[in-house]
Amino acid sequence: MEELTLILDYNINGLLLKKISKLKGISKIETTNYDNIYQLDIKYNSKLISIFNIQDFLASFISFPSIISFDKNSKNKLKHQQFFLENICCEVCFKNLVKELLLTDGIEYVMSYYDDGLKNINMELKYNNNIINEKEILDLLYK
Repeated sequence: MEELTLILDYNINGLLLKKISKLKGISKIETTNYDNIYQLDIKYNSKLISIFNIQDFLASFISFPSIISFDKNSKNKLKHQQFFLENICCEVCFKNLVKELLLTDGIEYVMSYYDDGLKNINMELKYNNNIINEKEILDLLYK
């Protein structure tokens, strides 16, 4: 059983939680509200459902990107690195970047710290450097 933690800036209502929990491969889902930031803790069987499928299912109910951080709860040894992103053009671009990082093999953790205008973002990443290297990450972050 794998664990996935998603941090969203969108309130996941009870009906959507019920629908997610009924997906084949999802064994448990819990939510926590931190002052309009919502944490989803999902236990799932990766042989039955992928992170892509979970994210895609959420996106089918939420009309805009909403994941701002994530943790794949990897048990592997990970390299830890901080990145600073300046002048992200908009909120959607930032969240699309987080989604792309979530769906990238080897990137196991992203925590984002930013001001209200999203002009300056500190991004903490943990990744498996046997799967993805720093240059590939830089290419994703600064394209």
